[in-house]
Amino acid sequence: MNYIEPIIHLLKEQNKPVSIETIGDTLQLNKAQMSSLSKSMDELLSRGIIQEVQPGSIALMDGDTIIVGQLQFQVNGKAWVQPDEAAKNHQRLMIAPGHTDVGFHQDRVLARKVEPRRGSWQLRGRRRRPSSFSRPKDPEGHVLMVLGRNTETITGTLRNKSSYYFIVADNPRIVQEIMVPPPERALCEPKPSVGDKVLVRLKEWRRGRSHPEGEIIETWGTSHTPDAEQKALLHQFSLKETFPETVLAEAAALPTEVELVAMEGRIDCRNLLTVTIDPEGSEDFDDALSLEYLEGDSVRIGVHIADVGAYVQPGSALDREAEHRGNSTYLEGQVIPMLPSVLSNGLCSLLEDEVRLAKSVFFSLSAEGNITDTSLANTVIRSNKRLTYEQAYCLLNEDNLEAVRRNAPLTDQEPRYAGRPLSELSDLGLEALRDMVQTIWRQATLFREKRMAQGSLDINAPEIKIHLDQEGYARSISQQDDDESHQLVEEFMLAANEWVARKLIEAGLNAIHRVHGSPETADLDELHEYVGSFGIQAGDLNERGEMVSLLRMIREHPNSYTLRVEFLRKLQRANYRLDPEGHYGLNKKFYVHFTSPIRRYADLVNHRCLDTYLFQTKLKSASPTQPYSYSKAELKSLAQHLSNTEANSTEAERESLKLKLLEYFERELKGNKRKQFEAVISNIMSHGLFVELTETGAWGLVPMESLRRDRYTLHPNRDALLDRNTGEAFRMGSKVRVAVAAVDRFKR
Repeated sequence: MNYIEPIIHLLKEQNKPVSIETIGDTLQLNKAQMSSLSKSMDELLSRGIIQEVQPGSIALMDGDTIIVGQLQFQVNGKAWVQPDEAAKNHQRLMIAPGHTDVGFHQDRVLARKVEPRRGSWQLRGRRRRPSSFSRPKDPEGHVLMVLGRNTETITGTLRNKSSYYFIVADNPRIVQEIMVPPPERALCEPKPSVGDKVLVRLKEWRRGRSHPEGEIIETWGTSHTPDAEQKALLHQFSLKETFPETVLAEAAALPTEVELVAMEGRIDCRNLLTVTIDPEGSEDFDDALSLEYLEGDSVRIGVHIADVGAYVQPGSALDREAEHRGNSTYLEGQVIPMLPSVLSNGLCSLLEDEVRLAKSVFFSLSAEGNITDTSLANTVIRSNKRLTYEQAYCLLNEDNLEAVRRNAPLTDQEPRYAGRPLSELSDLGLEALRDMVQTIWRQATLFREKRMAQGSLDINAPEIKIHLDQEGYARSISQQDDDESHQLVEEFMLAANEWVARKLIEAGLNAIHRVHGSPETADLDELHEYVGSFGIQAGDLNERGEMVSLLRMIREHPNSYTLRVEFLRKLQRANYRLDPEGHYGLNKKFYVHFTSPIRRYADLVNHRCLDTYLFQTKLKSASPTQPYSYSKAELKSLAQHLSNTEANSTEAERESLKLKLLEYFERELKGNKRKQFEAVISNIMSHGLFVELTETGAWGLVPMESLRRDRYTLHPNRDALLDRNTGEAFRMGSKVRVAVAAVDRFKR
């Protein structure tokens, strides 16, 4: 065993010379382990990291300058070391190219702070987007040694130069070329060819002056083809397309429809007018809404959530696999589900005209949108209609029933998932559906107005949708706006999540809480400076009212997408915690995830916590037996694990979108006619213009050479390129028409 890291932590903690015997006693090592300890000390001594201050005692060399953390690369070869949580008094260290030793991106490393080189890390260009290297206060350092590898394998493209072969990694932050033997010596069949997408197992890399080496262990065909890219992406993010046999066997043993015995003791809501509203192509329907008309103008709206826990028992093979996956991952053209399809798209999915088990929260509401009563129950429901967002939007805004009937989904889905066409509904049925959607929207509008008035941040942005052809290539791109049909569903999901959180807190029950921390003051200062470079005069962003005002100004700005992305960068990432620490974005004190148990394990856990609540409060629909109860330690561990799986899926989804965008633009280049795109100038540098395409949010560089360098000069304020002959200018925020000239997949 390697004892380097325990030695470093102990010496930093003691901050004085420590004897070898003391280290051994502290780490509770036996005689055999003491031999390994000596080897670790010898390596640290040889590297000048520790010193023997007297016989048998050692200390760190300049211990205050030593940092343990994660090495994080940029695509240009620069890097930084992010210190561990335990080292909060340390800033991150900037690491220049050539001083990263044998470290790869996200390796765990030991680094030392050094005196900064004169003139290093200086920014050029006043309006450059604040980047990882825009903080001059960050000290510099050198990587001393790698403590642990983040990965043992790398995906990439096989290349060759004269007499040797190497891999260009898919991840642009892995900046090193990986040397490999010739293809005929690859450890896989069929043998790869130059230009193929391959999987490489890394060999031990001990000398930073040499190239890292590896061996090809799998090949997926020609790089940049849909199948090869997808397989590499799945491997890169450890996503599994298939389920273990034990999991599939458990799923196959479940009934194909809800049995009568499962309905016993539940509240029967099958007579309520109920709908699901989801994107086109969806098959896993977690949530549904129902409507009842009460006395006067009051209504009762039910939020019905698939009761996954009725079929996935704690500790079962299904449960263990769902916990391991943590959540479903939605890639372009493929879903990696948390649960097998017989559950996620079948028995648990709230399909149209199918009886389903649910957990339901009911809100009784006055005409003014005030909540007059609430309740929770285990229920039996039946969805009357599966609506797409487009159909719901049409029902909200169109009085002509024939126009509504013509609004059919564009996807060719199985009837089981698409539901009956609206054209088959009678006038009476369609009118009831329209009245329902419009009534729920009126209440959702009141919910939304109150939420925004209370300081919730409106940070939703249009979603980019990639449409694929039959071979899996990107065919076209569209934007899915966050319109009323989305907000209608969102408001009641938010309300249900908050209500459940409050009930669990009031009952003194533990759960997995959704937490969104307040942004750091330094990040808000950077955001203030950045939006100022776009002409936005913001106030003190530590004040919530000023953040709300800033978002309003961003929505109306020509560079809205660019500014919104930077705004989101400065917010902390939401995660899961045992303790209810509040949600900054929503401005909620208590908040959990409850509404998506088919695709999020945190929601399934919270459903089980609710079962305990129902049992303890002796509600009519509660389980007659004591439900499974989580310990605090279990929930804390689960919260961390699920935060990690969510972050991994989010990165995979972003990478999938990025790949398909690049694929789309690459195919545009090969077309007979070059398409022009509307773009907004987002940055101006001496070497050209950075633009943001308004349709896709993609970024690109228009190099100075394409503008005739001899005609243009950079304005002293660096906010425009001026034409020396005419005085015309390319300015920040100006709209331009551009065509794609080149696509570099390896710099994505």
